[in-house]
Amino acid sequence: MGLELIELERKLIGFDTVSRNSNLAMVDFLEDTLKGFDLRTN
Repeated sequence: MGLELIELERKLIGFDTVSRNSNLAMVDFLEDTLKGFDLRTN
């Protein structure tokens, strides 16, 4: 799981989350990732 966590961190850091830009791509990625762990998102 250690390597997977580093890959997840790299992916999250790679999203452009400057406040003037939309962060929906990151939100969609996180939602899909959490569903893989059987976690529900709202």
